[in-house]
Amino acid sequence: MSCSLSVYDYSGYKRLTRSVVEWFVDYYKLGRYKFDVDVLCKGLWREGLNGSCTVLGSTYRPRSFEIQIHNGLEKGSFVATLMHEMLHVKQWLTSDRKERQGENYWHGKHIDVSTEYMDEPWEIEAYALEHGLAKLYLKTV
Repeated sequence: MSCSLSVYDYSGYKRLTRSVVEWFVDYYKLGRYKFDVDVLCKGLWREGLNGSCTVLGSTYRPRSFEIQIHNGLEKGSFVATLMHEMLHVKQWLTSDRKERQGENYWHGKHIDVSTEYMDEPWEIEAYALEHGLAKLYLKTV
């Protein structure tokens, strides 16, 4: 795997996190990309989030990502949320999603910054696929 993975977790999901990310990279054949993912498992209740994915550094051909995932989730939700955030990593790596000069693009089409979160095409895709991927992963391990 050409993905450098660091997992910061004190909730007992460290091995699971590593397994999910490795499975995802293999499933989507992302091994041809060199990239770094830091996964931080922490309480995100105040933020009202289950997870987030942030590009570290430049959004031009990004290769470094930080995923934060809520450490209070049960196993199934944890896996689905991690799949969701890894889908965002894939979107950036494969250039499905791009950002240029503060403007968002999806498959080359400009997406207005005023677009509601749930209407953003990268979120639509991630929400549509997260549970199916989680089920597939949980069946195969």
